[in-house]
Formats: sequence, structure tokens, C-alpha cells
Amino acid sequence: MLTATARGLFSTKQASKRLMNTLCADAHTSAPRLRYDRKEAARQLSISVRSLDYLIGQKKLSIRRLGKKVMIPHAELVRFASANHYEPMTPEERTDAA
Repeated sequence: MLTATARGLFSTKQASKRLMNTLCADAHTSAPRLRYDRKEAARQLSISVRSLDYLIGQKKLSIRRLGKKVMIPHAELVRFASANHYEPMTPEERTDAA
């Protein structure tokens, strides 16, 4: 029969092993991918897929095609997310907002 100290050591080793497995799995999944599909790119930017399609159509995001699949490079998402998207209001918009 194991003593209390031995039982505590055994459970600590198991917990440590589980934690290491979790950290290794998280490190693998948290590494940025080179390219994202439309759905994942929209999720990364916290916008809808429709908004992402609009940005692609307006040439504000560059894409790469792999066959029929539309892919957005990671560097392009970082560039877009860190850019200043300030668009001044037109005089008509200012009077409508007031």
C-alpha cells in the first residue's frame, strides 16, 4: 500500500505529464499558419465572411488561389489588422449624423 506522500508524488507526476501534453498541444495549434481560408481569416479579423469578401473585392486584402480555394496569407492579415482604416466623413454624412 502506498503512503500518503507516495500517492501525492504519483498524482503530481500524472498532473505534470497532463499539463506538459496540454502545453505541447497548445503550442502546436497556436503557431500562425501561412495561409487561411476565408472562414478562418474572417474569424482571425473578427469580421463576417461577407465583410471579408467585400474587402477582397475592394482590393484591400490580397489573396492567393489554390485551385478553387481562396487563401489569405498570414502576413496580409497582420498588415490589414495593423493598418489605420480611418475614412473621413463626407459633408453629407456629417449633416445626416447630427
